[in-house]
Amino acid sequence: MIRQSILKYFHDRDCVTLVRPVENDEDLKKLNKIPFEKLKIDFRTDFMELRDKIFIDANPKRFNGKKLNGPTLANLLYEFVEVINRGGIPNINNA
Repeated sequence: MIRQSILKYFHDRDCVTLVRPVENDEDLKKLNKIPFEKLKIDFRTDFMELRDKIFIDANPKRFNGKKLNGPTLANLLYEFVEVINRGGIPNINNA
Protein backbone atom coordinates (compact mmCIF):
# COMPACT_ATOMS: atom_id res chain seq x y z
CA MET A 1 0.00 0.00 0.00
CA ILE A 2 2.79 2.45 0.87
CA ARG A 3 4.67 1.55 -2.32
CA GLN A 4 1.66 2.40 -4.50
CA SER A 5 1.18 5.71 -2.72
CA ILE A 6 4.82 6.71 -3.18
CA LEU A 7 4.92 5.67 -6.85
CA LYS A 8 2.17 8.13 -7.73
CA TYR A 9 4.65 10.92 -6.95
CA PHE A 10 7.28 9.44 -9.30
CA HIS A 11 5.48 9.00 -12.63
CA ASP A 12 8.59 8.99 -14.81
CA ARG A 13 11.11 6.33 -13.89
CA ASP A 14 14.15 5.06 -15.73
CA CYS A 15 16.76 2.37 -15.19
CA VAL A 16 20.42 2.39 -16.10
CA THR A 17 22.92 -0.46 -15.94
CA LEU A 18 26.47 0.43 -15.00
CA VAL A 19 29.45 -1.84 -15.54
CA ARG A 20 31.26 -3.06 -12.45
CA PRO A 21 33.52 -0.20 -11.30
CA VAL A 22 36.48 -2.46 -10.38
CA GLU A 23 37.53 -6.01 -11.21
CA ASN A 24 38.80 -7.17 -7.83
CA ASP A 25 36.27 -8.29 -5.20
CA GLU A 26 38.42 -6.85 -2.41
CA ASP A 27 38.44 -3.46 -4.12
CA LEU A 28 34.67 -3.66 -4.47
CA LYS A 29 34.37 -4.02 -0.68
CA LYS A 30 36.24 -0.73 -0.18
CA LEU A 31 34.82 1.14 -3.15
CA ASN A 32 34.16 4.26 -1.10
CA LYS A 33 37.92 4.61 -0.53
CA ILE A 34 38.97 4.29 -4.16
CA PRO A 35 39.42 7.58 -6.04
CA PHE A 36 37.02 8.06 -8.94
CA GLU A 37 39.96 8.32 -11.35
CA LYS A 38 41.07 4.78 -10.41
CA LEU A 39 37.74 3.20 -11.40
CA LYS A 40 37.28 1.49 -14.76
CA ILE A 41 36.97 3.95 -17.64
CA ASP A 42 33.71 2.38 -18.88
CA PHE A 43 32.16 2.85 -15.45
CA ARG A 44 33.34 6.46 -15.18
CA THR A 45 32.01 7.29 -18.65
CA ASP A 46 28.62 5.71 -18.01
CA PHE A 47 28.43 7.25 -14.55
CA MET A 48 29.09 10.75 -15.92
CA GLU A 49 26.42 10.24 -18.60
CA LEU A 50 23.96 9.18 -15.89
CA ARG A 51 24.87 12.18 -13.75
CA ASP A 52 24.37 14.54 -16.70
CA LYS A 53 21.02 12.91 -17.52
CA ILE A 54 19.82 13.38 -13.96
CA PHE A 55 20.83 17.04 -13.84
CA ILE A 56 19.32 17.79 -17.25
CA ASP A 57 16.14 15.69 -17.21
CA ALA A 58 15.09 15.44 -13.58
CA ASN A 59 12.60 17.94 -12.30
CA PRO A 60 12.39 18.66 -8.58
CA LYS A 61 9.88 16.37 -6.90
CA ARG A 62 6.98 18.04 -5.17
CA PHE A 63 5.06 16.87 -2.15
CA ASN A 64 1.92 18.73 -1.13
CA GLY A 65 2.96 21.54 -3.47
CA LYS A 66 6.44 21.96 -1.97
CA LYS A 67 9.72 21.13 -3.69
CA LEU A 68 11.54 18.19 -2.14
CA ASN A 69 15.22 18.97 -1.80
CA GLY A 70 17.66 16.61 -0.10
CA PRO A 71 17.17 17.83 3.48
CA THR A 72 13.40 18.01 3.09
CA LEU A 73 13.24 14.47 1.70
CA ALA A 74 15.51 13.20 4.48
CA ASN A 75 13.27 14.80 7.11
CA LEU A 76 10.15 13.33 5.49
CA LEU A 77 11.69 9.86 5.46
CA TYR A 78 12.83 10.30 9.07
CA GLU A 79 9.26 11.10 10.10
CA PHE A 80 7.96 8.03 8.25
CA VAL A 81 10.50 5.78 9.99
CA GLU A 82 9.59 7.25 13.38
CA VAL A 83 5.90 6.46 12.82
CA ILE A 84 6.72 2.92 11.65
CA ASN A 85 9.01 2.33 14.64
CA ARG A 86 6.16 3.30 16.95
CA GLY A 87 3.99 0.66 15.25
CA GLY A 88 2.01 3.12 13.18
CA ILE A 89 1.41 3.51 9.48
CA PRO A 90 2.63 6.75 7.91
CA ASN A 91 -0.04 8.84 6.25
CA ILE A 92 1.78 10.04 3.16
CA ASN A 93 -0.92 12.47 2.13
CA ASN A 94 -0.81 14.29 5.48
CA ALA A 95 2.96 14.25 5.98
